[in-house]
Amino acid sequence: MRILFDGDVPVHYGFLHLRADGHDDPDLTAARGGQANGLCGAAVPGGLALTTGTHTGAVPVRAELHDAEPPLGEHWEDVVEVPLELAAGEYLLTAFGWAVQIGTLPAGSFRARWCATRMDEGYDGARLDDDPETDRYLLQLWPAPPAPDAVVRLGSDCAAYWHGVAATTDAPPPPPTPEMVAELEAEAERAREAAVTAWDAALEIEAWGGRAPTAQLRAVGGRAAQLAGLDRELVDLLAAMPARQQRHLAVEAARHACDLAGVGDVALVREALAAARDGGPLPHPWGDWSATWDALVPPDEQTADELVAEVQLVLNLGGDRPVLAPEATAIDAVLAAGESDPARAVMGAVDALARGQRDPRTVLDQVRRHLADGAPPFG
Repeated sequence: MRILFDGDVPVHYGFLHLRADGHDDPDLTAARGGQANGLCGAAVPGGLALTTGTHTGAVPVRAELHDAEPPLGEHWEDVVEVPLELAAGEYLLTAFGWAVQIGTLPAGSFRARWCATRMDEGYDGARLDDDPETDRYLLQLWPAPPAPDAVVRLGSDCAAYWHGVAATTDAPPPPPTPEMVAELEAEAERAREAAVTAWDAALEIEAWGGRAPTAQLRAVGGRAAQLAGLDRELVDLLAAMPARQQRHLAVEAARHACDLAGVGDVALVREALAAARDGGPLPHPWGDWSATWDALVPPDEQTADELVAEVQLVLNLGGDRPVLAPEATAIDAVLAAGESDPARAVMGAVDALARGQRDPRTVLDQVRRHLADGAPPFG
C-alpha cells in the first residue's frame, strides 16, 4: 500500500477532485450523472469528483493506492465505489483554488472507494481554524476490472441526498470511440484543406486582376498573371488570338521596345527578332542577360544609364512611377517574344513593353486598337 496524501484539504462548496496533472477538473454535476451514488463521481473519464459534508473549511482526507482490494473499516459510515480508468502520469488532489501533487499513478482499470464519516455533522457548515474536526474521508484505489458503481454503505442524510441527486441527473454522453475521433480529425483536416483551397483561390483571383484564370491561362503562366494586373480584359483577348497572330504581336511589341531604345537597327536585335518570329530559340548572346546588355550598351554609356536609373528610383518614390532604362525594356521584351509558346510570348512581350513606359496604358490601348481594327499596333 502506498499513501498518496494524508492531510487537510481546504474545501469550498463541498467538493474536491482527483485528476491528472495538466487536465481540467471533472465537472461535478456531470461526473455523478447516471450513477447509483452521488458522493464519488466517475462518469466523466480520467478523474473523480468527490463530495464532502463540510461546505467550507479544512477537511481531513487520506488517499491510498493498493495492489488489491483493501478491507473496509467498520467505522466508515458512508462508503461508495466506482470504476476508474487512468492514464499513466502525475496526479493531483484539487479543491477550489488549491492543488497538491500525489505522485505518479499507473495506467489501467481501477476501483475507487470513497469512505466518509460524520457527514451530517459537517453538512453545509463552515469549519473555522479553531473548530473541532467533524467529517473525514478516505480514498482508496486498487486495480480491478470495470464494474458498475455502488453504494456500499449508507449512514447519513447528506449522502442520501446526493445519491438522490445522482439518480435524477442524466449520464454524460459517452466519450468518443477511436473511430469517432478519427472521423472528427478527418473532418477537421477536410475543413482545413477547404479553407486553404479557398484562400489560395482568393489569392489567385487577386493575382489575376480580380477574376480567376481559365485552365488555358493558368497553363500559359509566365507573365500572363502579371499583365492581368494591368489589364485583365486584354489578357483574355490575347489568349483568344490564333497562335500565328500571337507570335506576330509578340515580335511587334519587342520590335517597338527596341525602336524606343534606339537599338532596333542593331544586327544583334534584328537577328533575335527574326528568330523570335520563327518561334526561337534566340541566338547568342540572348541566353545571357548581362552579355546581351554589354553588347547593346557600350561600356562608356553604362555608368550614366545606371546613375540615371538610381536617381529615378530615389527621387520618384512619391511621384511618377520609375521606369527601366529603355535598353533593359528592349532586352526584356525580346527575351519574352522568344518564348516557344506563342501565348506566353505575346503576354510577356506586351507586359515588358507596357511596364517599360511611364504610363503603361499607352501601350495597352495601342494593343486594344490593333485587336479591334487590325491596324498596325505601334504605328
